[in-house]
Amino acid sequence: MNRRNVLIGLGALTVGGGAAFGSGAFSTVQADRTVDIAITSDANGNLGLSAGNSNIATDSDGSGGNQLKIDAQSLNPNAKTEFDAAFSITNNAASGSRYVALSTPSMSDGTFEFYIESGENDDISTVDPFGASTNYVEIANGADLVVGVRIETDDVSSTTETDLSMTIEASDDTTFTNFSPGNNAGTESS
Repeated sequence: MNRRNVLIGLGALTVGGGAAFGSGAFSTVQADRTVDIAITSDANGNLGLSAGNSNIATDSDGSGGNQLKIDAQSLNPNAKTEFDAAFSITNNAASGSRYVALSTPSMSDGTFEFYIESGENDDISTVDPFGASTNYVEIANGADLVVGVRIETDDVSSTTETDLSMTIEASDDTTFTNFSPGNNAGTESS
């Protein structure tokens, strides 16, 4: 029994000593590290954006930034105008497919839509591509997606000029930061 009391006493001393002198955990750490960031043109980024149809798209935003710019000029009133192969989106990520969603700019007196050029790449699986309720597309690694632009100018006067903006977002799944189902992005249907 004496031996048992000694062992219990040593165990209690070890536990008590650990509590008294700390467990080795810490509350703060500061460590400096180097971060390398490389900015490239839209065409060479992880999500490559390249102008296609020069009647509507260019690879320069005018400030030397090599950014995709959509600029539709001289559209007819009360007409539907399509620009095939306006631009392409390329998955330049190191590996894996990416889901890409595009916002559809809203016009007060007309419609602005994106559409996918058919038969461009068998590696691209679409889910109601760029439609009203869902608009994301899966792009395989290294593949590109050719996108057209359709503009309908319903009851728009011949002197109307409109500035619109679009957002292109890529994700490794169908979860997007700037889009939600029913609001220009969706979930895959079976």
